[in-house]
Amino acid sequence: TSTVPTPKTKIWSHKSPSKPRSRSCAPRRIEPKKSNGAPTTPKIKADSGPGVPNKGEKPKASDKAKRSAMHIGLIRAILPNATIIDARRTPMATCFANFKQLFAEGQGFTYSVGDIGNYYADYLRLLDHWHQVVPESLMTVNYEDVVTGLEGQVGKLLNHCGLPFEEACVQFHENDRAVRSASSEQVRQPIFTGGLEQWRNFEQHLGSLKEVLTGRMVRID
Repeated sequence: TSTVPTPKTKIWSHKSPSKPRSRSCAPRRIEPKKSNGAPTTPKIKADSGPGVPNKGEKPKASDKAKRSAMHIGLIRAILPNATIIDARRTPMATCFANFKQLFAEGQGFTYSVGDIGNYYADYLRLLDHWHQVVPESLMTVNYEDVVTGLEGQVGKLLNHCGLPFEEACVQFHENDRAVRSASSEQVRQPIFTGGLEQWRNFEQHLGSLKEVLTGRMVRID
């Protein structure tokens, strides 16, 4: 999580005819499909998002799940035209923001600064791989650049996603669409810079995190 809305939040504010939907691209579970006693056939079930495109329109979906990066290979296999947004923030700020947030489910690595540090390092290693393999499909968006130059970064993001620029994506906080993620309160206010160095208020307690990151060759300065 972070103190700035994610790229998905801005895309959600876009008013294109085929609105992006929040959806998990990775399968959640496999359930048998029963039919008159016939042998069961595995059926993959995934999260379903709100909104259905109009007839003739190609559906667009967005997924900000933190573990989506681990499924890029699968996503590319089933959605070869998918655009991957590599949203990054400075290491200490990222790890601290995740550690202080109590997620509803599925983020067990956030309960230990050591686990978070290793997860962050693994993320960098994994995404660096995909940047080399399919560079045309990935775009890196830096949190600090978004905070200090919102409109320009939104324009680049939308262009990469093949969407025209719309002012609503900059005024995302005026969107009254329901948000159920950890950033539900943050997206209701304009962008701000207060969280950029918030981790430094607790720096004296984050020594073990620094050790993990530097031990994994992650630059923290």
